[in-house]
Amino acid sequence: MGLLSRWRDAQVSPSAAPPAAVRVRVLSGGTAPTRRRARTPRLAWSLGLSAGLAVVAVGGVVWAQATPGSGTTATGPTSAQPPTSGAQVLREAALALPQSPVVPRPGQFLYTQDVSSQALGAGSVAQRHQVWASVDGSRDGVITIGPATGDGQTQTFAKPACRDGRMPEVGTNGRIIAGKYESLACHPVPAFLASLPTDPAAMLSWLSNPKAFAGEPGSATATGGKQPAGADQLVVAFNNASDLLSDYYLTAPMESAVFNALAQLPGITVQDNVTDPSGRHGIAVGPSASSTPTPGATPTTAPQAKFTQLIFDRNSHAFLGTPMFAMVRQAIVDNAGQLPS
Repeated sequence: MGLLSRWRDAQVSPSAAPPAAVRVRVLSGGTAPTRRRARTPRLAWSLGLSAGLAVVAVGGVVWAQATPGSGTTATGPTSAQPPTSGAQVLREAALALPQSPVVPRPGQFLYTQDVSSQALGAGSVAQRHQVWASVDGSRDGVITIGPATGDGQTQTFAKPACRDGRMPEVGTNGRIIAGKYESLACHPVPAFLASLPTDPAAMLSWLSNPKAFAGEPGSATATGGKQPAGADQLVVAFNNASDLLSDYYLTAPMESAVFNALAQLPGITVQDNVTDPSGRHGIAVGPSASSTPTPGATPTTAPQAKFTQLIFDRNSHAFLGTPMFAMVRQAIVDNAGQLPS
């Protein structure tokens, strides 16, 4: 799951057509949002790499934005009246979205900082990730992994771009190995899906497609997926929405369409006072534990055993993340390694 996982999986999907072009915002501090937006663990494949690359800050930030309480200190529950339904939470989140002032340009990068809960033995550990993902999938990015709190070691390594169907190899020191390529073909993985629908009905069709990320964004028919129904549709749609909200730049009409599309689905549950990995409290909406896939369904036609909840701030309705992932900061920058101001 997630953009970086799909970037990796693109090496074994040479027949899949690349999507189209990211999303922008900074989620930090305790200020009210001017625009907002979660994610699933996407860096597990990289944890064996050692530190090796220095992060360099260059150039100016094109656009940035903040959500409330996105530091690692819990904001605590509020006394506000809980919502009556998951659909209400989703519709209020859609209404609270201001317009995004910028559409990223090809060649730019989506900078994302998050806190994710990673499995470790019988328990879990919180890690802080920084990712510079190419808006159009054409440029090499950078990834850093470190402890969620404190001054522990941070690993830094390259995120190579696929060019001419070839993916450069990354060595154990985190650097790209000149002249060496992975054996499997690849396709570019951009961080902005420019052709995503903005109509809620069309977006629901896209979200309900188990193969939504297999090729150019569009309808389930366009990407070859089979439309699930009932609990299958609910889980598939929330899983795909989680990935969109976590890993891609969405314009305000796109994001509004995501929330309004999910609000149309029956069977959404609401859970109050849920905490994300950064310690923020919010309201979680999503499939219930009883939303199980159809017996005997295959992975290509039914959801995997993952039930994604989306967590929202109960006062501002800002999207905070999922129980496994907390968005901290996001912005569009001009260069890989550049930190937003």
